[in-house]
Amino acid sequence: CRANYERDLKQLKDVVRDEEGFLMQHQLREERIAWITDHTISTNTLPDSFAEFYAKDAPPAADEEGAKEKPSSASKAGGDASKKKKEGAVEEIEHPDLTPPQALISQLK
Repeated sequence: CRANYERDLKQLKDVVRDEEGFLMQHQLREERIAWITDHTISTNTLPDSFAEFYAKDAPPAADEEGAKEKPSSASKAGGDASKKKKEGAVEEIEHPDLTPPQALISQLK
């Protein structure tokens, strides 16, 4: 029974890879491109590596979990109100100045 389960599991993984693999690769590539674009816009530099990209999906460290305790029921009601405020808020995005230097433009003319 265990051998059948493992064989079927491997077969199912192969089917998923064949049918959805390309779409998954495309979606993950688009996520990385969007992250690079956002990082470049916010810092005006290209990222050196994808370490920050993958760190955002990593689970919090064990010492951080201990610091984050569940709020009591009294503070939970207040937390819901602030969460609703955050959901409705529109984040302002700073757009960098993309005009090229005049010296560069004059060289191209």
